[in-house]
Amino acid sequence: MTSRRSPLSSFHTIVFIILLVAGGPFLLIGLSEANQTRQTIDTFVSARGTVVDNIYQLQNEGDSSSGAYYPVIEFKPNDGPATRFTDGVGALPPDYEVGAQVEVLYNPADVHDAQLNSWMRLWFAPTLLAGIGVVPASIYLLVFATIRLRGSRGIFHSFLK
Repeated sequence: MTSRRSPLSSFHTIVFIILLVAGGPFLLIGLSEANQTRQTIDTFVSARGTVVDNIYQLQNEGDSSSGAYYPVIEFKPNDGPATRFTDGVGALPPDYEVGAQVEVLYNPADVHDAQLNSWMRLWFAPTLLAGIGVVPASIYLLVFATIRLRGSRGIFHSFLK
């Protein structure tokens, strides 16, 4: 005896696959970035730094151009001379004033491999990407849980009224 799937069950499966394809890559990339950030925090060393300059960099994109200020940070590694680096994230207006004290994470094997230690610099991208990946699945769960609780016929009637 063969069992037939109901049209609603097939619909659930199709919607789930579409949402998985839409959100899955974002979730996986976000989790991968979060793992990489965690490894960076675990292996890099923390030091106090000072913003010594804000370099304005102009970026041309086709017919338009825009620019941003990138902070130049100087810090002294635990065992070496003072080192400077330019942060990879720019802003307009500048995120940091010249003279501002900041926390830096640097690679002890290569002190020029350094970055600012701030939530925005470390965790914003992984959180955003994972969040985008979770949204489709959350919508799926909310909608179809509601359908199950109200009964599949009841929820469709409420949408059609």
